[in-house]
Amino acid sequence: MNKKKILLLPAFLTLLLSACSGGTTPTPTPGPTPPEPEVVKYTVTFANTTMASVEINQGQSLSKPSDPSKEGYIFGGWYLDDALSNEASFPITINSNTTIYAKWYSYEEAFTKARNKTIGQDVPGYEYDYTMNVTGSYSAVEVSGTTTGNAKYNKNGSNGVTFYDEHTNSGLLFYDGSKYQIKKGNALHIASTDSEGNLTNYKIKTVSGDFAYDSSSFAKAVFEYEDSSIKNIQKTSTANEYKLNTSFNFSSGVALVGNYVNHPFVVKLIGELPETSVNTGMYVTFSSGELKSYRYEMSISVAKLTLSITYNLTFKNIGSAPTINPKTFDNTAVDESSIQERLAEIESGLNAYRAKEHSGYAFSCKSAVGFDGKNDINANVRGDTKRKVDGSTNYFWNEIEVDTDLKNADLYKNSGLKDVKVKRTKLSTGEVYQFKKGLIKYGDGELSSITAFDNFYMLDNISGSLVPSFIKKSVDGTKTIYQLGMEEEGALALIKAINNSVNINPANESSVTPKLFGTLTDSSFNLDKCNFKFTFEGNNLSKIELLIKGSANVAYESSRDFTSSQLAKLKLEVSIETNNSGNSFEPYNSASDAK
Repeated sequence: MNKKKILLLPAFLTLLLSACSGGTTPTPTPGPTPPEPEVVKYTVTFANTTMASVEINQGQSLSKPSDPSKEGYIFGGWYLDDALSNEASFPITINSNTTIYAKWYSYEEAFTKARNKTIGQDVPGYEYDYTMNVTGSYSAVEVSGTTTGNAKYNKNGSNGVTFYDEHTNSGLLFYDGSKYQIKKGNALHIASTDSEGNLTNYKIKTVSGDFAYDSSSFAKAVFEYEDSSIKNIQKTSTANEYKLNTSFNFSSGVALVGNYVNHPFVVKLIGELPETSVNTGMYVTFSSGELKSYRYEMSISVAKLTLSITYNLTFKNIGSAPTINPKTFDNTAVDESSIQERLAEIESGLNAYRAKEHSGYAFSCKSAVGFDGKNDINANVRGDTKRKVDGSTNYFWNEIEVDTDLKNADLYKNSGLKDVKVKRTKLSTGEVYQFKKGLIKYGDGELSSITAFDNFYMLDNISGSLVPSFIKKSVDGTKTIYQLGMEEEGALALIKAINNSVNINPANESSVTPKLFGTLTDSSFNLDKCNFKFTFEGNNLSKIELLIKGSANVAYESSRDFTSSQLAKLKLEVSIETNNSGNSFEPYNSASDAK
């Protein structure tokens, strides 16, 4: 045994010395390659769709798939349960077989959902722009009109203003100017201005607390409805666009046309057409659960009328409450007590003028009545006045010239009605004489009885019963201007006062005494425009201006062509301007002197 150990030691030393001297170590033989780990795949299924399932490796993520499609439905999102209560949030890490479920809404459900999200009761506010374009022809005359507007609703608006609407009109079918609606509390202030920015109308009406859109527009087809009012919704060929079929019917559309179109005959003709002769359509676009736009279309083509109406509304800043900065009207009395205070100021100025010892003014009253397809029936009553007031006695001198179309062949040609110029005056004796002017000079005159309007001809005709909806007072140096806004009741009262008091047969030469505006049907009167101003220089009356435009059913009794009541356009212009012509006037002592 010792001998074996001795023999092994030299061999070990030999190997050690060999390593130290840089010898090569043999490469070991490699073992077998271990097998790849098995890949685990899971199936992802897209329930409620026709999409093919996919396989995804364990631990990898599933990104949100493309939205699927289904005839008659709108995709409403992906869910993790078949009850569609747990909405999926992508990406999803896949560690087992997974099913995600597609939710679907019918068009009606999707529209209602988008509507509630955009303009529903729970939203803080909304804003929309809108336009209305009307083009066509009426009795071969090209007609058009354009409205451009913006509306805002803020549930918690500052200063109590929760709704504001402003739009501007232009074109032959519309009166140029702007209209404003301002809701403060339960009061809706409605104002209009002309193309120069002058206030022409202002009224206040009580509305419900949830008033939140312009209910006089075509927008009500979207804003004002119950879910049951939607009959059905159809997809159009335009992306995200759907046609609405609702209980908003043809007659509702015609009524709304009248809120915009300033042409009584067009509105009347539309209202008389059978629904089958008019094409209408309502369209909405919505996506991502929000309403985007609304469009109303109406087209008409009949013998004398072709008309195309398009109303467009576009929502903006969805989900936020807009800031409202409403139009203001400085120095304008709109409540009853303030209006009465201003009326008292005007009446005081008029009474001061009536009480002057000497006064005079020039006046003009122009009227026009236009029936469909016929020339206007025009009239012009103009003249001058002078007077001296002595205590309770008014010595007047009124020169009146009457020029009307009522004498024409289609009205009262054979009745003896003529254009005429007369002079009426109260003598120093208290007698009233009337003189008719011939070709060159006045005749000898005849004794007459005093009328209710002789003392202040035309002035008292229009200042006797004022019912303004607002009075704006402006002061420029020594000049004070009162601008009165008149609603239909007040404007009609002024037209009737002129109609009942202005005598177009003052010389009694005709067998009939027709009125400027014939026989008016009060209930048919529709006001389009009314401008009414009183101007004072210092404390002295300087000028009165009145302009009324509207429409009503009118008849001229015993005339040739207009005995039946027909819709007509009406226009009345009155001007009274004071002057110094009466400063030296003294009543005449006799008829021959007055002549």
